[in-house]
Amino acid sequence: MYITYMDSLYLTASEQKLFDALNPKLKEGWTVASETLSFEDTSEKSQIRFDLMRLEHPLLEQLRKNGGVKSAQDLADFMQKNDLSKLGQNDLSEILYVLGPNLVSAVIETMFTSVHNDDDLAGICAFTSLRHILFSAMQPTA
Repeated sequence: MYITYMDSLYLTASEQKLFDALNPKLKEGWTVASETLSFEDTSEKSQIRFDLMRLEHPLLEQLRKNGGVKSAQDLADFMQKNDLSKLGQNDLSEILYVLGPNLVSAVIETMFTSVHNDDDLAGICAFTSLRHILFSAMQPTA
């Protein structure tokens, strides 16, 4: 079991540069940890995850009908056009699992382009924590 704290940002080296470029006042109170885990994804692995996806919310069936999200921009567009606040935990878990940690990383980098306040950083924090859990879960076992 991995414990994450909602003031800890698990950042890759490129995300750390984006964080460092933020206003110093905005960075106050946030703890940064290096994201050292990685995952080698393939289109085959991604397709298997997509095929196994089980969704409950009708809005999410659009993802299945459209063949899934193919890029960070597609995900960002989908998230901006749709109210995902009513998603259940199961659906959110399914989406993140299907996307995989690498695509979630691309989304995080996109999110950094519109950071204006602590709420924006809290969103990034949530995504980095979830990605960290995904990376941990997708590590090979001995």
